[in-house]
Order: sequence, then structure tokens, then C-alpha cells
Amino acid sequence: MYHSKLTFWISGIREEIVRQWEQLAPLPRFAHVFRTPERLEELPAGRNQIVIFHENAGLLPSKIREQVGKLGTCILCGESLASFSREELLCADEFWCGSFEAQDPIWRIRFEKLLERLKSQKDAWLTENYLDCTINMLPDLVWYKDREGIHLKVNDSFAEVTGKSKEECANKDHYYIWGVSKEDYADKPLDCAASENAVFEAGKTMVFDEDVVMAGKGTRKFRTWKTPVFEEDGTILGTVGIGRDMTQEYEYRKTIEDMAHRDAMTGLANRRYMYEYVRTKCAGKRLTVIAFDLDHFKHVNDTYGHQTGDAALLVLAEMLLRIFDDGLCIRMGGDEFMVVLPDAPSREDVEHRVQKFMDQLLAFYQMDPELEELSVSAGIAYGADMPLPLEELIRQSDAALYQAKQGGRACYRVYSLAMDLDCFV
Repeated sequence: MYHSKLTFWISGIREEIVRQWEQLAPLPRFAHVFRTPERLEELPAGRNQIVIFHENAGLLPSKIREQVGKLGTCILCGESLASFSREELLCADEFWCGSFEAQDPIWRIRFEKLLERLKSQKDAWLTENYLDCTINMLPDLVWYKDREGIHLKVNDSFAEVTGKSKEECANKDHYYIWGVSKEDYADKPLDCAASENAVFEAGKTMVFDEDVVMAGKGTRKFRTWKTPVFEEDGTILGTVGIGRDMTQEYEYRKTIEDMAHRDAMTGLANRRYMYEYVRTKCAGKRLTVIAFDLDHFKHVNDTYGHQTGDAALLVLAEMLLRIFDDGLCIRMGGDEFMVVLPDAPSREDVEHRVQKFMDQLLAFYQMDPELEELSVSAGIAYGADMPLPLEELIRQSDAALYQAKQGGRACYRVYSLAMDLDCFV
């Protein structure tokens, strides 16, 4: 991808040696030009500027370094270099010592090695540039950590989300970068540390769902991909991580699940979720099922309109949730409701709460002239010690509710076998 033109600034080196260097073919993607600086000020800065000078040329390494910058290359040649101070020598990148005889092949070899090093440096720069371009165009967060959890490199998205520059994130731990203290995690383990330990143990890429506490932003949900980085001998140096903020997606998913599981108007569970609830959360439990039905609801709805009818249903749902908070409250449809209680304390408790619900709802309805003729009937079906299928308990509660309706309404009945016979009379 790249093509570099290397400028070699030569001062004080024998012409026969320089001609040997000029005769060497450039490596792929490189071109060479050789010049002699007339004055230091004409030396440009940059990676492609290489100054090779003899100790007798009257130049100081420190002055050359000022001109070519930290990316340029400064090579000091001579026999002893004893005339330079330690501080001056520290400004040079390499030292080529010897008699500088033209017939000595060492100078050609050293120049060839220099070309190889310059190419390796350029290739390393290109690789890092590839890496930066790749990770910085990603919308996901990318980071590199050592084994101690210190961030060595992050991408633009990481810096943007944390509110810190990439330089500020370098050589910092999780707590500093996310602006939190260890006390924020006092009641739970640090997810990122636990997941990285899992990657160290497994020695392979793993995927995690993690909660990240962010200063001023609360807890965010991230899906992270983490993979180990290996040393040449196979030991793990650290990890590379990619993080995707899933908070909004989780919220959308929860909303969709709620829509699938909840009645849109009352917020109660729907019939579909009732079966899932019993299947996943009530296995082996003795169930009590209570069926409720509003009395005279159709007349009130037709007379005063749907808004009045909806208000009556909302009050019922709210009161149902308050009194039967240990079970699942369901709107089966229309003015039909149901409560599923897993392992209810006692029949006395169940019937006491059913009566309490009916009394309080009736009292509320009677305060409104449009709702005063409403009441509620209920049918209760108790599961036996040997758990009965939900469908059978629903059938029994409906049979008991039918008896309550036949018995004058505004009351409850408990299922018995005799009710099944009455339904067919």
C-alpha cells in the first residue's frame, strides 16, 4: 500500500563507501536518494530522513536530533567516538565504529541491515495504522488489556463512551476509566474481571453479558467478546475485548416481551403468559385457581360507554394486584379475570382474600352512580396434594364461578364434584 522515498543525508563518509550504498537496489516499496547537507537547517523532520555522519564532520547528534525529530534516524560513525559526551551519544540511534576502509565489506552489510530495519519499522507502522483504522471505524468499543486489567489501547468509540481521551485511558484500570470507585461494586463482583479470568482459564474467545457501572449514567448492559493474546511461548499476555452496548436492545426486548405477556389495557398477565408462568415457575407446586367475572358489566358498558367500562376494569385490575400480590393475576378477556396462587398458605386465607377483594371492589363501585350496579362473582378451585393440570383447575374454577352466578352473583363458590353434575342439569 505504501511507497516510501528514503533520503540519506551523508556527511564525512568516504565517497567510495557511499557509492557502494548507492549501488544497492532499494527494497520493495522503497526508493533512495543520497544528499549532503550544506547546513543543519535544511534537514527535514520525519521517519524517512536518515542522517549518517562521521565524528569528524563537525556535527553534534543533539543538533541533528532537533532537526529530524524523534522519528528520524541519526547514525554516528567513527573510530572511538570518545569526543562525544554521554548526553550527545544518547541522541544518536546507532553507532557504526571502524576504520572505514572502502574494501571492508562491513559497511555494505551494515547499510543493508539498516534498510531492512527501516522496512521493518515502516511495516510495523503500517500494521499499527491498519489496526487503528480498523478499530476506530467500529461503532463497538474495542480495548486491549494486560493481565492486570490495565488498558493499553482503546478505540475512538471507547473514548467517546467513557468521556476520556485515548491518551487518558492508556495505562489505567477499569475504575478510573469508568469514573467509579470500588465501593460501587461492593455488593457484586466486577463483571469484567471475572470474565477476563474465565478467558485466561479457557485460553479461547468467549462471549459475556456484563453490567457496567458508568459514572453519571447508571448501569449499562454490554455484550462483550474477549480473546486472549499469547506470547511466543504460549503464555497469555492479556486480552482484546469488543463491547456492544445492549442497554437499549434489552429495553426493547423487555418491552416486546411485556407486550407478548401482558394485557395492553390493564397491565395484567395474559392467558398466554399464564401457561408459561405455571410451566416455568410452578413445577411441583399445589395451585389454587380463582376465576372472577364482573356482574352486569355489559349493561354498564353499553349504557355509559367503553370509557366507563374500561375504568371499571382498571380499578378491578389494580385491586387484584394489591390483594393477590403473591400470585399471578391474569385478564382472560373482556370482563373475565383469573388468579393463580402457587402453594397458597391455607383455604381460609384464600377465601378471606377473595371476600375482601369482592367487598372492597363493591364499595368502590357504589361510590360512582355509573358503576354502582356492578359487582363481582368468583369461583375457587383448590389443587390436590397431587398437582392437577392447569386446564383442569381452570375448568373447575369456571364451574364454581357458574354456580356463583346462578346463586345470585356478588359471591364466591368453591368447586366440588357436585358442580359438574349441576352444569348438565
